[in-house]
Amino acid sequence: MKSACAAGLLLAAALSTAAAPALASPYDRFFAAIGEGAPDRPGCAVGVVEDGRLAEARYFGRADFGTGEAIGPDTRFNIASISKQFTAAAAALLIAEGRLSEDDTVRRHIPELPERFGDITVRHLLGHQSGLRNHMALISFSPPDEVLTHEETVALVLRQSAANSPPGKVFEYQSPSYVLPAEVVARAAGQPFEDVLRERLFVPLGMNDTGFGDRNLAPSYVAADDGYQPAPVINLARGSSGLVTTLEDLARWLPVLDGKPVGGHDLSGALQSFSVVNNGERVPYNYGVAKEEDAFGVHGLLRLSHGGYTAGYRATVSMVPDRDLGVIALCNGGDAPLPRIDAAFADLIGAGDTPQAEAPAPAPAAVAAEAVEELAGAYVDASTDGLREFVVEDGALKLRYFGQAYPLTPAADGSFEIGGSHFRFSDEAVTETGDGPATTFVKVATPPSGDPPLGVFRSPDVNGPLRIRAEGDDLVVSTERGSAHLRPVGGGLFTSDDGDYALVRYMPGEAGAPDTVSVTTHSGIRALTFTKVAD
Repeated sequence: MKSACAAGLLLAAALSTAAAPALASPYDRFFAAIGEGAPDRPGCAVGVVEDGRLAEARYFGRADFGTGEAIGPDTRFNIASISKQFTAAAAALLIAEGRLSEDDTVRRHIPELPERFGDITVRHLLGHQSGLRNHMALISFSPPDEVLTHEETVALVLRQSAANSPPGKVFEYQSPSYVLPAEVVARAAGQPFEDVLRERLFVPLGMNDTGFGDRNLAPSYVAADDGYQPAPVINLARGSSGLVTTLEDLARWLPVLDGKPVGGHDLSGALQSFSVVNNGERVPYNYGVAKEEDAFGVHGLLRLSHGGYTAGYRATVSMVPDRDLGVIALCNGGDAPLPRIDAAFADLIGAGDTPQAEAPAPAPAAVAAEAVEELAGAYVDASTDGLREFVVEDGALKLRYFGQAYPLTPAADGSFEIGGSHFRFSDEAVTETGDGPATTFVKVATPPSGDPPLGVFRSPDVNGPLRIRAEGDDLVVSTERGSAHLRPVGGGLFTSDDGDYALVRYMPGEAGAPDTVSVTTHSGIRALTFTKVAD
């Protein structure tokens, strides 16, 4: 393969004359597009990995406001969810050695896993198909000073009275699907999870600055009124998050995604694989790596990537195996320029140099104003408590999400489209199709005139109460970590525009039984039931 840098230099030489300046190298253009921030702000370590090596790197911004130290080659960052692919790689090694199988039930290695969760397999975990509730969403109901250890997080996941869905039914990116593999790997290997990663992955690859310690770890920051304030990490679970590393170390990892052996095995087949849910749908995520086909609009181009987000840390790894080219960004500020980095990477690989002709879109069907009005309202999928709300503004049908209304485009076939999702209305219901399986939502009734769900509610599944109170005409729901406003959407159902509450279902008690509310969040909890208690 001819490197992007070499190709750029040859082009510059061919076009240069005495009157024309030499063209900047692709690397220079890449880093110029990103920008280098300011020395008095959090920053990033950004690198281009080409032909299996860190070809170019830039370090900018402040690593530690307390010491004034700048970000440099030795600065370590928390890579958050990028940790998942190392957990998956450790599992892949054990599978290659016959000490583990994708078809193993998780209960074979974690016998304390409750049977009520069904027969979750290692394959389900690695493909985010376990159906388990997100532990970070569960922790949001805890007291603000509660920070769970890895062991406490595992216990919280296992104590849930129900799951979001049966194993293998749907792909749902939830961190417990990678917390439990850390336990599976440790028990199958017969040694601590951290030791497995160090001895089987980090040491062979020369990743000597990668692990779970805080040596040379840059604190993370988020923007505040007077500049920046520290953002402490509150997720201590292993497997799904928590690894810290340097730019140079992580650059040594990217070739493994493309076939470099580690521990005597080529793991790229697993790391580049897609997962499949029970209905046969192929999912572009598996083994801790997201896959994008026809990446950046280039036909046949496969991109492997993952992002990391915790506290104020922001990180991304992105690789195109066919070009032997990847990009890494490790940052310690919540306002890190990751979108610019992604756009610069597209330019670096030449995406868009050969634009593809697109067929003209069919003319949209005309929709009468009165017909649009009949479609407006709230629709719910009772099996998941998923909510879709449609409103009419200026005669146009719009999808309401987090308090904002987004216009829908009428399609020639009578459906409505937004962002790759299509909505077809019929008989007081709407069916949504898109990347996943079709889902039908049923229109709910007009809000009843009964009393709202006021009081204190508790659930054995979480470590803190839920409170619902009236403030004037507003309904406020709160935990010890924050609050949000609820508004009725119909049929005893409520949602929030300023919080995580996707749907709150109020169920008044009958025959002296206490009232209950069922909470579904945007962040990974479905139908978590709270029972009213005395104040």
